[in-house]
Amino acid sequence: MELATLFGKVGQTVVYSIAPNGNRAVTVVNVIYPEYTIDVDTSSISLYGGKSYQINATLTPNIGKLRWSSSDKKVATVDRNGLVKAKRMIEGEATITITAPDGKTKDTCVVHVATNKRSFYK
Repeated sequence: MELATLFGKVGQTVVYSIAPNGNRAVTVVNVIYPEYTIDVDTSSISLYGGKSYQINATLTPNIGKLRWSSSDKKVATVDRNGLVKAKRMIEGEATITITAPDGKTKDTCVVHVATNKRSFYK
């Protein structure tokens, strides 16, 4: 029996194969998550209401997709590509969380939203 390790959906499967000469083989495939790291270009940003900012994040290894979420969608939202939009007329703070495909590896960026310049200097 051969043993192989692949990346993808977690689990184990058995592959049965027959070669042209009639030889048979059984392969057990263990599918595991890799050790992920996420590198985010900034740990915090300040935006005026109605403005946007593109957060750039790199997933290593580049297997799967990052998931993006906002802790307070009334203050700021984020799309599946990391584009943050500050809500108009709302001041506050939201934490954008970037999650790797394993669901465990995460990084964050804090978004400060203000309606005028004085709000940033309180």
